[in-house]
Amino acid sequence: MKSMMELDFSKDIERVPCNTLILCGENDKVNKKSSVKLVEQMPKGEFRTVKGAGHEVNREAPEKLASIILDFWSKQ
Repeated sequence: MKSMMELDFSKDIERVPCNTLILCGENDKVNKKSSVKLVEQMPKGEFRTVKGAGHEVNREAPEKLASIILDFWSKQ
């Protein structure tokens, strides 16, 4: 059995049929670049940043995170 780190879904990303929100803290130096690349491969992907937040968006800016998610879902 493969570990999570060994799984590679990159070939399937472009086949995700639903609207998908990818978000990242604006100061997240670890994941921001790969998040942008990920959403560029998704036909219905949307990338949003959480201003003022770093890697732990849910801890650093929970209200902003909730607002972005609610805004995304309200458009569905």
